[in-house]
Amino acid sequence: MSKFQKKLKRRRDLFKHTTNYGESINKRKQFTIQLSQNKREQQLIKRRNLNNTNQTNTVSQEKQKEKKTPTIDELPTLLKGIQSQDIDEVKNNLTSLRIMVSEKDSPIDIIIEEGTLQILIHFLYPQLDNYIRFQTAWILTNLCSGTTEQTLIVVELGFIPKLITLLDSEDANLIEQGLWCLGNIASDCIQFRNEILKNEFIIEKILQQFSKKYLTLNITKNAVWLLSQLFRRSPLPDVSLVEMALPTISSLLKSTNYSVISDACWTFNYISNEGSDYIDAILEFDAIPILVQLLRNTRTQIQTPSLLTISNIVSGNNQQAQSVLDEELLDNLKYLLNDQQNHIRKETLRILSNITAGTKSQIRAVIKSGYIKKIIDILKNDVWSIQKQALWVLSNAVCEGSTKQVNYILKCNSLQLFCFFLCRSEPKIIKICLDAIVKILQIGKDESEKNGSYINKYKLEMEEFQILKDLQRIAIHEVKSISKIANYLIDFYFTNEQEDIENFD
Repeated sequence: MSKFQKKLKRRRDLFKHTTNYGESINKRKQFTIQLSQNKREQQLIKRRNLNNTNQTNTVSQEKQKEKKTPTIDELPTLLKGIQSQDIDEVKNNLTSLRIMVSEKDSPIDIIIEEGTLQILIHFLYPQLDNYIRFQTAWILTNLCSGTTEQTLIVVELGFIPKLITLLDSEDANLIEQGLWCLGNIASDCIQFRNEILKNEFIIEKILQQFSKKYLTLNITKNAVWLLSQLFRRSPLPDVSLVEMALPTISSLLKSTNYSVISDACWTFNYISNEGSDYIDAILEFDAIPILVQLLRNTRTQIQTPSLLTISNIVSGNNQQAQSVLDEELLDNLKYLLNDQQNHIRKETLRILSNITAGTKSQIRAVIKSGYIKKIIDILKNDVWSIQKQALWVLSNAVCEGSTKQVNYILKCNSLQLFCFFLCRSEPKIIKICLDAIVKILQIGKDESEKNGSYINKYKLEMEEFQILKDLQRIAIHEVKSISKIANYLIDFYFTNEQEDIENFD
């Protein structure tokens, strides 16, 4: 054995095509989580109950008549009035205080500093007048729409258990406002969310609202929003609590109200972020067929969380991905590749790349659905941020596909693209192109040996694209895994001595 052959054998023994797809999927999943957080943060997380909000008729009409908004200078008078022994004076001043804090630019800090919360803590007891409790909860809702520091005072004073008692009421307004305020607290930070979850019956109490005879649309909206905030941050509550809520959340996907559907979709997205056990819990219910259908909904607030949820599930194990594929996912994804929004196209391609990182039957489904030519078109004509995701789809399909599947992909004129994108500076992009090229050249070599020609047709095509220059450039790349593959390819496929070896009979 010649010196070169020994060197070549050593390289072949050292190098194996072992792209870590588990790691790559996990990293892409983290990117998906960040995207979902960014999209959700673009919406108003904390919700203010402004003075133009329509309330249920259970609050007496004369108490609903709005007064002129008090000035901050009147705050001491209002606080004195709500401590009066005269119940009517208490109600009037409490209403005025609620009007003050319901303004968009209300001075929350000053209101808190004046000791307002220390007075209001006594106004949520069940034995008190419902109107007083309602106005108090409304005030707290808006105070908790402020900063973390402001909400912290509400939490530290012990309002959470008292707000939870409102959910046991038979007054729809009290329930609605209690849910709303708890949602604002839960949305602030994980510490406050956990304070609410310390009540072991909180999930059950929320779910009970959906079966009460006086259920209103506003209660439904606030209840599903509160659930979404309780499930928004990791770590999630125990999977058993999530499983308790999933049937109800699934049913809300069929709502006729877009706000309810949106929050239900976001809730599924947050749950699916948490990992395999939580994804399995989702798959136990009827949510997937509806979520897949909602991909066709043109409202961004519904389409985006549905898409992100599907992306999370597909990034799980092959069985979980197959569960979504079985619900005609590929048929419903097609038109999203033409969406005008970059984040929709990008996430759609991310889903496809996780599918093509799966089994050969899953790759076959992608091919048979006609995606390959569309992916190649994107690689030729779309913007770079989208092209990168499309390249993952194609590289995964080549690296994990069968010889027949790879040959089909190459017939669609994809080989030149892998060579072309070697010129990019991003190490990950270079790496996935190299991985695909290694697989392609190996198939070409195997086929040439099988038919006895010993002419690797894919090597010849690559030479036409002047791949050797690119390989020589990246052979000294600072990322060792990249330089190692490039040197392997040069030594094994693109040297004259190697050609003599391949053609030696």
